Amino acid sequence: MKKTFTLIEIVISMAILSIIGLIIVTFTENGYNVFRNSQSLSVGVSESDALTSRLANALRGGFQVISATPSSITALSYYAPSDQTPTEVSISQSESQLILSTISGVASVGGGYSYDPTTAITKTIATNFDVNANVPLFQYYNENEVLLTSPIDINAIHLIHITVTVQSPTINKILSSETDVELRNLKTNL
Repeated sequence: MKKTFTLIEIVISMAILSIIGLIIVTFTENGYNVFRNSQSLSVGVSESDALTSRLANALRGGFQVISATPSSITALSYYAPSDQTPTEVSISQSESQLILSTISGVASVGGGYSYDPTTAITKTIATNFDVNANVPLFQYYNENEVLLTSPIDINAIHLIHITVTVQSPTINKILSSETDVELRNLKTNL
């Protein structure tokens, strides 16, 4: 006589295999979600760091601050390493956007440079800036590293602390990146 499986044994085996399959699918899906979230977080942090670095590089060649508020700065800067004339660089926060504006200097007859606002090149460099952040975009410090408060004495600015806070659309988290920029002609580490 042949040994066969009964209907109950087959149903129980299918139920056990279904439970094992469900467990495997759940673990695989959870693992994928963790990977996707960490990848999105990594991309968001990289974008935040790149934005902070871009702002710092725009100001790093700065030698004279023209105007300064917690949400904007305008400075004369050697914007690119190859610049022979200073560029007027403005960074400002407008709603949830960060805007970078540059005006190339033109040598004046009597010496110095002039800046024509009609020649400004304006770019929106971020559209997900967090306007609800408790920390201002720019904080200014004097040579003793004491925070300057409003109204800001532009002649006392020695160091600019930049804090970029962005809302990551993919993971719905607020990401922050910060750096310090010392004005070019005031550097003490040369």
